[in-house]
Amino acid sequence: MPLAVREACAARDISTIFGFLVDSGMSQRELAVLVKMNQSEIVEILKGRQVQAYDMLVRIADGLGIPRGLMGLAYGEHDRAQPVGEVDEDVERRKLLAIAGALLFGAPIFGQPEPLAIRRVLADPPRRVGMADVRMYEQTLLQLLVSDVHRRAGWAAGDVGLIDDYRAHMHAALDLAAGDPDRVALVLCTAGAIEKSLGDPEFSLKLLQVGQTAAATSTDPQVRAVLGGEAVAGYVAMGRPDMARKELAAARSLFADADVSQSLHGFAAYGNGHGVLASAEQKLGNYDAARTEILTALRKRPKDDAWCNALDTIILATINMQAGEIGAAVQDTQRALMLVQRVGSPQLHNRMMPLADELGRRNDSTCRDLARAVRTVEL
Repeated sequence: MPLAVREACAARDISTIFGFLVDSGMSQRELAVLVKMNQSEIVEILKGRQVQAYDMLVRIADGLGIPRGLMGLAYGEHDRAQPVGEVDEDVERRKLLAIAGALLFGAPIFGQPEPLAIRRVLADPPRRVGMADVRMYEQTLLQLLVSDVHRRAGWAAGDVGLIDDYRAHMHAALDLAAGDPDRVALVLCTAGAIEKSLGDPEFSLKLLQVGQTAAATSTDPQVRAVLGGEAVAGYVAMGRPDMARKELAAARSLFADADVSQSLHGFAAYGNGHGVLASAEQKLGNYDAARTEILTALRKRPKDDAWCNALDTIILATINMQAGEIGAAVQDTQRALMLVQRVGSPQLHNRMMPLADELGRRNDSTCRDLARAVRTVEL
């Protein structure tokens, strides 16, 4: 690719890119077909009209076979050659929100989308199936399956603390889920859960709210139930218990109406919602209701679902600690610690830190020893 065109890609100077192609012998009609535009739009851009809409830039890059990384639209091999140093996590979170907003609404309602920073991404998104194949089957099962592969990879990366990888995969998942509101909502729900585990429930809430907007017309109650239940923690963190209680009540009703056998796997995994409802009740200080829900979740959860069983046990220990049931909390924390060691999840370990802090404040050697064990456990 000529240096001038490479520089035009970096600057998102679409007029120059189109001009080079036309000068090289491509007709305006051929160009219009490739980028899915009207010929009149091609003429306007050739005359200097700027292209700023994120979805249009993506369409142009994909239509012309330009790696998205060259235009700062996604991760790619060209991005890898220019790693950055110190990164502001708040800025990166806002970038992810802007990307989600642009994909969902077709306009930069949360700010102009910018490329995510690159520090240590382990692997490019697995596009080895070939983007030509994905384009061939746009809006078909293949594209949506690849989106879910990215979502799951993003969750796994976030679970072990590889934050750059997590955001890169979520970006790719959003790109590929565009046009399917329930799948966009699922990607945002997963990202919201990761951000909450990273200690930012308010930003998590923003992602969940965008997901709720995507799912506003969904015919599946499970989708809205999960998003609403997960949103409770964010509203509590913002000092809005009224909104938290409203979301909790709606989620409880929607879970009762849902048929999980008809839901996307990621939403169906929440089952009847006992785990997310327990966490929501606990955030609102409703310990009896929270304990009932989490014990039901543990009873119904498959024994081989080690990660979720560990999380449910952490929630149970937290409920008992906050309710003043210290003996039960100690036993639950010991059991949770064994499960977390077995799973080896830093995300779950982070969820245990508030328990360790509470135990460490107790004037009891057993509690203090357990707090030390939680803080120093090797995963």
